[in-house]
Amino acid sequence: ARRCTALTFIASEEKVLVADKSGDVYSFSVLEPHGCGHLELGHLSMLLDVAVSPDDRFILTADRDEKIRVSWAAAPHSIEAF
Repeated sequence: ARRCTALTFIASEEKVLVADKSGDVYSFSVLEPHGCGHLELGHLSMLLDVAVSPDDRFILTADRDEKIRVSWAAAPHSIEAF
């Protein structure tokens, strides 16, 4: 089990995004609380924070190496900006 460093809800509150010490962001359904998490994206460094834009279009992450990444929520592997 990895340790959580940050979490946030998407605007609709149907999912929660969880960042962990290994640099990964997982999504968990609030509607299915016993379901497994889904890997959304990953960093090479420990994540310090995760946030979602008000319109749920972007996932923003900040890592220990002072990098802030803006990824498309629909395709998190596609990075919009650093």
